[in-house]
Amino acid sequence: MAWTEFKPIPNEYNDAFKSIDEQILRLLTERMKLANGRRYYPPTEQLEAWTGILNMTVPQMHSVLLHLLPNSHCYFPEPPDELVNVAPLLKKTVVDGIEYHMTHAMHYRNGSEIAIEIRLLDDREHVDRMHPQIHLEVTGKEQYIARRDRVGGGGSHTHMTFFVTPSIAEPIEGVQFRLIPVAPLVDKPRVEVILDKEVRFE
Repeated sequence: MAWTEFKPIPNEYNDAFKSIDEQILRLLTERMKLANGRRYYPPTEQLEAWTGILNMTVPQMHSVLLHLLPNSHCYFPEPPDELVNVAPLLKKTVVDGIEYHMTHAMHYRNGSEIAIEIRLLDDREHVDRMHPQIHLEVTGKEQYIARRDRVGGGGSHTHMTFFVTPSIAEPIEGVQFRLIPVAPLVDKPRVEVILDKEVRFE
């Protein structure tokens, strides 16, 4: 097999995009200086008011604004360290016929893993799978960073885990948990290949 050269990715960047990108970066720099490492996040009412002006959904806005929070840059955290404690949370709520149950927290030395069970209460309609587009927001005395860890399940039930750093100290009465909707700005259609032919191995 012969070696091939890397070809540059086609890029039709022009002055129009350059001007927009420069404005975005200037505003980001101004916001970071103004925030000075503190957390400033618009309330849901403000996001809903912006939907009609900006032609964006609230989940799309969350996807952008979450990256503006302190220490929210992409990173590859270390795996969970020594397990210190497992504490029940037992927080439950129902929204639009879907039950969200925050069951327990596994506290490690370098973070806490939060487990959430999600169940569709009305099983009369067949559901192949649930596709959660939500992110866990944790607020308290510390500045917490939550990263979605695992998603599993099928049908009308799914479960999720989030790894939160730093580790949430007990007791957790002063810590607030909230699930917020997130969605990609550009939702590309999925490409599927259906394998429906008989295959024989001779």
